[in-house]
Amino acid sequence: MLLSVEIWSEFLFIVLVYVGLSLLGKDKASNLEFILACLLIGLSAITRGFGLFAVAAVLIHTTVKNPRRLLPALLSGLLPLGLSSLAGWGGNRSYFEIFSARVTDIEALKSVLTENAQAIWRAWIFLFDRTPDFFSIAVCLLVVLFAALSFFRRLRTLEIDSLFCGAYLALLLIWPFPAVMERLLVPLAPLLIIYALIFLLPRGVKSPEQLPIQRVNKAAAYIATGCGFILLFMAISTSAILLKHHLEPLPDPMRYLAAS
Repeated sequence: MLLSVEIWSEFLFIVLVYVGLSLLGKDKASNLEFILACLLIGLSAITRGFGLFAVAAVLIHTTVKNPRRLLPALLSGLLPLGLSSLAGWGGNRSYFEIFSARVTDIEALKSVLTENAQAIWRAWIFLFDRTPDFFSIAVCLLVVLFAALSFFRRLRTLEIDSLFCGAYLALLLIWPFPAVMERLLVPLAPLLIIYALIFLLPRGVKSPEQLPIQRVNKAAAYIATGCGFILLFMAISTSAILLKHHLEPLPDPMRYLAAS
């Protein structure tokens, strides 16, 4: 997957967003944890433009859940954006004109939504199987259905992760470049998988912390074993790719760095 979609900034974006959301999702986050989380979310916004929706999710969630922390959230969340703007970082190109041309006309909007929805579905399948068959498509469909049910359940209570997820998906639906949808879907894939796992929790249990410790340990053992097999397969497949290029000159990393 890494070689096929050429992921660059998504790695850092995923770390910043998910660490920030995890801290903000705690029942009793300290003031230091809250400010640190907002700073991380703000840093995600200067890493990828999609992070702006994470900042918006933080502000909406804080306004509803804990309005006394709105000012610290606003200041710490927008601080990285303000500093980067003063430093003159980032490109000068704006997507507003492109988005405006795609969403102002109703007929054009229908075409965009249809095209992007199909691109999102293809990207979701290709993230897990480059040569999908009936079984892999069925599994991907089940994960999406389970994730959707968990998403709407959490959205009813305005959980911060659901606000971010909903805004991210909405932007994907009108994104002007559907050809790169697979890369753009990567940061959202872990959250969708987590949603699907939450749906499979026993009735009345809203988080793994509410499960008996014995069941948590047993489930963790199964998950760790499964991840171990996946990592082993990835190591073998990656080694095969590297061996394939062993007799060929590898790309010059400095040339790629300069081009990026």
